[in-house]
Amino acid sequence: MINRKLLSALFSLFIIFSGRATILSDEAKISLITIAPGEDLYSSFGHSAFWIYDPKTGFDRIYNYGTFDFNEPNFYIKFIRGKLLYRLSISEMGWLMEGARKENRGVIEQVLNLDPVSKDNLFKFLEFNYLPENRSYKYDFFFDNCSTRMRDALKKVYGDRLEFNLQVEEERSFRQLLDPFLLDKQWQDMGMDIGLGTPADRTAALYDYMYLPDFLMKGFASAVIEQGREKLPLVKATNVLFVAEKVSKDSTSISPSLVFWIFFILVVLLTFYQYRKENRVFYFDWFLFSITGLLGLLILFLWFGTDHNVTRNNWNLIWANPFNLVFAFLLIRKRKDKEVGKYFLLYGLLSLLLLLLWKVVPQELNFHTIPLILLLTVRALFIFYCHRSKDRLSSRTIQR
Repeated sequence: MINRKLLSALFSLFIIFSGRATILSDEAKISLITIAPGEDLYSSFGHSAFWIYDPKTGFDRIYNYGTFDFNEPNFYIKFIRGKLLYRLSISEMGWLMEGARKENRGVIEQVLNLDPVSKDNLFKFLEFNYLPENRSYKYDFFFDNCSTRMRDALKKVYGDRLEFNLQVEEERSFRQLLDPFLLDKQWQDMGMDIGLGTPADRTAALYDYMYLPDFLMKGFASAVIEQGREKLPLVKATNVLFVAEKVSKDSTSISPSLVFWIFFILVVLLTFYQYRKENRVFYFDWFLFSITGLLGLLILFLWFGTDHNVTRNNWNLIWANPFNLVFAFLLIRKRKDKEVGKYFLLYGLLSLLLLLLWKVVPQELNFHTIPLILLLTVRALFIFYCHRSKDRLSSRTIQR
C-alpha cells in the first residue's frame, strides 16, 4: 500500500504534469457536506464528504471516503481484525440527499472560500486520490477516517496558510468525545467502552477533535485561510440542505445499570440462601464466569489479534478475565481443587480493588458495569468461602 510521503510526492508530480487545465469553471464551488447522526450504530457519529458542483457545466460529484465493499473476500474477518480497506467513492448529490431523507438525517453545506488555484488543486487532489491505485486506505477510527481525510486534504492544498481555530469549553479524551453521540444507545456505549483500552483515554488535541464530523464542521467554521496579505474565513456560506423531522425517542429502553442492579440484588439473595442452606451447587457460577471468561478472550483478541490500536492496554481484563473460563469448568467437577478457591479469592480481591480505585485507574471504565463487577466479586468470595469451609471440614474429619 502506498505510504503518505510517496503519495504526496506522486500528487506533486500529478499537479505538475496535469498543468492548469481543469473542467471546472469560475462558477464552480467546493463545499463540505455534513450529515447528521443516524439511528444505527455505524451512523451514530454522522458523516462528512466533499461536494464539487459547477452550475455552468453541470459537474456534480460527492467525494466520500467512508465506503467499503461488502463483497471483499473475508470481509467480516478483515473488519474485526482492523484490516478492512475503506475507499474513496464518487456519487452525485442527488443520491446523497435521497439517502439522507430516507434515513431522516439532516444535511448542512459549508461553501468553502477557495481562490481559483486552491479550488483547482483540491479538485485535482481528490481526483488523484480516486485513481484505482490510490482510492483505498486502511481505516483508523480516531486518526484516519472519512472526516480526517477532509481536514487533511484541505491542509495538503493550503499547508501553513490554513489555520484552524476550534474552541471548546473543556478538554476531553477521545472516549469522552464519543459519549454525547451515544446517549440513547447505552448498551452500545457500554460495549464500546469495554472494548476500548487506555489509548482512547488520551486527551485529544483540538486538531484531533475533527475525527468526528460535527467537530470537523465546527473546525471549518472557525478556520481562516491566508490569501495574499489577507486572512479570510474558510467558510463563506452555510446552507441547511435538509432538516430532519423530529422523532420522539423510545423511552422504553432499559438502562444496563437497572438490569445489572436488579441482577445484583437477586445474586445477593441467592448467595444468602446458599449460605443458610449450606448449598454448594455452582452451576450458576459456571455460567456467570464462563461468559465473563469468553468476554475476556474477546478483549485479548482485540488487544493482540487485531490492528486496532485503541483496544490495547484494557483494564476491563481484571473482571472479564479469560482464566474465568478455565476455573468455571473446574467449579463443576466432582473433584474439588484447592487452587479453585485460591483463584476466586484473588479474583474477588482484585475486582474489589478495581471498584475502590475506580477513579484512579488510567482508563475510564463504564459506570454501568459497577453492579456487574460487584456481583462477580460477591460470588467469587462466596466460592472461596465454600472451598475454605470444605477444607476445614475435611481437615477435622482426618484428625478424628
